[in-house]
Amino acid sequence: MDKLAVSVSAFDCDVLRSAFKNSVYEDNIPEDQWREYAAQMIRDLTGIGMVDLDLVEWIVRRSQNARVGAFSADEAASSR
Repeated sequence: MDKLAVSVSAFDCDVLRSAFKNSVYEDNIPEDQWREYAAQMIRDLTGIGMVDLDLVEWIVRRSQNARVGAFSADEAASSR
């Protein structure tokens, strides 16, 4: 697959993941909606409809100590 026309910096990725984790925790977004929510965040940032699925997976990935099904309050707080 070809590279996307817009590159997303490491800083942008960290900001996206932090915002995603906070949204999941604060808005109680169900896990089955996480990937589409993250993809939409990337679309909003880049203005392009196609997203890098590896980036989506990295954004939604939970840490080893996360409870099943959601980010913990500690994880959300640590991303602020």
